[in-house]
Amino acid sequence: MDTLDAANVRLLVVDDDAMVLQTISTIFEFHGFEVWSCSDSNSALVLLEQGQPDVMLTDIRMPGMSGTDLLLHLKNAGYRFPVLVMTGYADLDAAVNAVKGGAFDFIKKPYDPEHLVQSVCRAVKHYRLLTLEEQYLKQLEQEVQLKTAEIERSSRLKSEFLNNISHEIRTPVNGIVGMITLAQSAESPSELQECLSFAEQAAMQLVRIVDDLVMLAGVVTGSFMPVITTCDIRMLAADALERVMSIHPKAARFAISTDPDVPGQLLLEPTLTEMALFQLFENEIKFAIPHAVHAKICYDHDRSMLEIIIRDGGPGMSPEKLHQVTGLFVQGDGSNTRNKGGLGIGLNIVSKIAAILEGDFSLSNREGDGTEIRLTLPAAP
Repeated sequence: MDTLDAANVRLLVVDDDAMVLQTISTIFEFHGFEVWSCSDSNSALVLLEQGQPDVMLTDIRMPGMSGTDLLLHLKNAGYRFPVLVMTGYADLDAAVNAVKGGAFDFIKKPYDPEHLVQSVCRAVKHYRLLTLEEQYLKQLEQEVQLKTAEIERSSRLKSEFLNNISHEIRTPVNGIVGMITLAQSAESPSELQECLSFAEQAAMQLVRIVDDLVMLAGVVTGSFMPVITTCDIRMLAADALERVMSIHPKAARFAISTDPDVPGQLLLEPTLTEMALFQLFENEIKFAIPHAVHAKICYDHDRSMLEIIIRDGGPGMSPEKLHQVTGLFVQGDGSNTRNKGGLGIGLNIVSKIAAILEGDFSLSNREGDGTEIRLTLPAAP
């Protein structure tokens, strides 16, 4: 017998000859098969309501529904297990037609027991391989669909990013050009100063966009090499907030507190830490203010970890958006008509900085009840 775990094979035998039915059942039970047997096609259909076999062996010539008719019924009903038909020499043409109609093979009577068992095992193995192939193809199709969706999403995000960056760069450039044009026709020193002040703000906004893109390129490609040095986290936070305030006047409503037990000097990567703070502060100012925003700087002496915790009373985010918002080029609204500027890369920069410095970055919130942002970075005293 072909190598097969017969203990896990259920065989349905259909034959109106009681002696043949008993003999075949005995042969296959000896080889470890689970055998179902019945003397006519209608009884076989009743058995199929209780469960499916792995393979069926049926006579062709039977009273009532023939084996050929049973095969056709199974095919129309969607059954896919292999069927072998048994026939005498006079029914050879019927057997050939049965194979053409979907039977796996035919067995001539009188049959050789060893050949009979081998034929059934071959049918089971073929069916199992076919099933595995179909499962593999289905899994492959699902993976292709997922990859296609991922590629389409990536393409969409890139298109949205390019659209956003075009808009974001064009806005300050238009402001610079417009204010310089107005300055050329200014009729008083105060009017000239006002135009130049607006132009300076627009230029600073453009510098910020370029800085963000350069930083993003550095952390994504790994070309930025961290340099750990002793620095004051209070000064880094103050410098980051000052940079934000130069762009966003609303930053004056942003409050920072530092626990008294935070060491005055810590071993940190100052450039990446300040950039992360800047991105977090600006994000809160754009999306949370005029709601209350409070940043707290803490230090875990046991773990030698610096913690920056920012809580706001803003509208919060949906669970789906909370999961997506640290992705690249993701923003609540990616259209040019949105009322919040930005490229959708700030929180992604923060998450990458946290990974580079072997820290942690997380967001949590209840929609409608504000957001908590937590950045944890290793910092030895």
